[in-house]
Amino acid sequence: MTERMVKEYALDEGQSKQLLEVNLAWAEKMAANLPGGSKGEGTAKLSKEEQAKKIDEMKKSREDYEAQLKKILSKDQYDSYVKKQAEREKQMKERRSNR
Repeated sequence: MTERMVKEYALDEGQSKQLLEVNLAWAEKMAANLPGGSKGEGTAKLSKEEQAKKIDEMKKSREDYEAQLKKILSKDQYDSYVKKQAEREKQMKERRSNR
């Protein structure tokens, strides 16, 4: 993900290093939200309350990630990132609706 972003948004070396740190931290947070913890083990079903809590945690992590990206990227780079993310989300929704 980091390499793709470095190329896609033409990041300099300093930005690349910062982005790598942020991406690693974010990936660890996301892995911790998988069933069974960071190893992604376990198939136990979560209650509705637990699901809602996990969703809230993931949304908060995403918001924190976006805030960190905004500090690393220039305005033009960040605007380009937001535009690409919107396109990716649209594609995912289209794929889901075609199932």
